[in-house]
Amino acid sequence: MNPKFEIVAEPKGQTYIDLLNFAASNCESFSLVWRDQLTFEHSAYEIKHALKPFLVSNIRTNKWPRQELLGHEAIVQRYRIEDGSVNLLHAAGGLYSWLHPRLPEDLAFYASGDIVWLASISHEHEAWLLAESLRPAEIYAYVPQLKIKEYKE
Repeated sequence: MNPKFEIVAEPKGQTYIDLLNFAASNCESFSLVWRDQLTFEHSAYEIKHALKPFLVSNIRTNKWPRQELLGHEAIVQRYRIEDGSVNLLHAAGGLYSWLHPRLPEDLAFYASGDIVWLASISHEHEAWLLAESLRPAEIYAYVPQLKIKEYKE
């Protein structure tokens, strides 16, 4: 069984920035989701344009971390973690602010390759730290205000 941590309260403000920095120090990429059936505002396209230099892949699918859409597809865009790309993520202000129509959805981080480190479902206000090696003390050392619950699958 892999230890996992459910994030039980939305990280906002400094807690969100601390979480982004913690993720960036442990991961090599992140993704955002553009669901086909949704209409996005100009602000979503601005972030898409700003992140373009960091784009690694652009995949049409009905699955992404912790989510599967039956009968619908989305474009999952994956980006390199660099100071510039992570700084652009700060603008959302909170983990669940990655929500249409203002922004693309479901921010996720990947430790290496396709190994999911953090997954979120913005519209359901759910998120998880999925890294097997994480321990509560390490999480709190980097993100002291993060509210988590440990569980085993």
